[in-house]
Amino acid sequence: MKPAKIAYLIILPVIFLSYLAYSGYNFFFKHKYNILILSTCSLRADQLDFYGGPAKTPNMSAIASKAFVFNNGYTDMSWSNVSGFLSKLTVTDMRDAGYQGIGRPWYAEDIGWQKKQDEDNVPYYFRSPNPKVLTNGRPSRYEDDLLEIKGKILDRKSWPFLFEFHNRMVHFPYGFNFNSEKIIKNMISEPSRSYVRDYEKDYKKYPERLPFGFYFMENLPMYEELIKEFKIGKAEGERLKNSNSSTAFIGTLNNKAVLEKWKKSKFFKTDLAVIKEMYQRRIELYDESLGPILNLYNDPELAKNTVIIFTGDHGEAFFEHDYMVHGETIYDEMIRFPFFIKFPGQTKSVKFDNQFYQQTIFTIVRKIMNGELNANTFEEFAKKEGTTDFIFSRTCANDIQSIRYKNEWKLI
Repeated sequence: MKPAKIAYLIILPVIFLSYLAYSGYNFFFKHKYNILILSTCSLRADQLDFYGGPAKTPNMSAIASKAFVFNNGYTDMSWSNVSGFLSKLTVTDMRDAGYQGIGRPWYAEDIGWQKKQDEDNVPYYFRSPNPKVLTNGRPSRYEDDLLEIKGKILDRKSWPFLFEFHNRMVHFPYGFNFNSEKIIKNMISEPSRSYVRDYEKDYKKYPERLPFGFYFMENLPMYEELIKEFKIGKAEGERLKNSNSSTAFIGTLNNKAVLEKWKKSKFFKTDLAVIKEMYQRRIELYDESLGPILNLYNDPELAKNTVIIFTGDHGEAFFEHDYMVHGETIYDEMIRFPFFIKFPGQTKSVKFDNQFYQQTIFTIVRKIMNGELNANTFEEFAKKEGTTDFIFSRTCANDIQSIRYKNEWKLI
């Protein structure tokens, strides 16, 4: 036998066995963390207490105090969707990495325009409230969702899972909440409660204040008044009256005719202050609802094996630049979002001021699944790969765009 053939016969098996050994090491010996992602709609970073804001969020803050925290996270869209970026992970990707999705298969309307067209239907995603179980814009049993989530996590705590719990509880309108016992408009200060009650009793007397009423009222006659007053088209009007279409409020609230009349009224400043107060109470109640989930991590096995990623998908505007809610422009109040990540074993917070791009979350999740990121390696990643020099952002209609460079300047 020729020496060359002998060499091939020796070298090829060695290469093959080396590959098997390397693959086996990666699969069996690299630590496979569970990945729990808590994503929240309409969560403005500067409202949270660990970012210096007024809303008291002890459950979030307890995690953030021992996590990697990004102070300057920005999205590419003022109506973004973290789940859309993560949907690039397929069932095959998870299986090859030894992971299991423990959510529900997501629906097209959940992911929207960012959905990856793929036959793999990823069951990692859990939206609450789900539009299929809404009652007058509110979920019928949010507590049932929480119980199901707790059960899924405890059942799979020893197996590497990927799970995104996407919550829309902070989404507009703010006055109502996810169960009948705790209505937000009844939890604000007494002067604000009286102020809201007085408006509800005689809202027709103040047509210029319709935007204020939208934040806490579910009142079809009031919607009819708005449709008539501002000549809203039939299709948009039907969407506005549909109890499952809360997003229909957004375009209406950024109607210049509506806003100008409201802004000129003597009530505008107080109206806006009460809206902000309701938004803050809503964040606080959402934080309270996370308690039973986060308290699961008193379980030593979960604490040792689980990475917690907390994020928002976009911000929320309160007339800082003559706009409300989100989606219509790309000022920082609309595109900045909170982001922190806690690995097992972390005991202190590490903060980053570099410019962080939202789609990097997909890269982080993928690297954790592949065993490439942990508490010891993340800081280096964050300083090198976790920073984006240029971030391009746009509105839903793609008619307003911006470029942000290293947090040094921004062009709109």
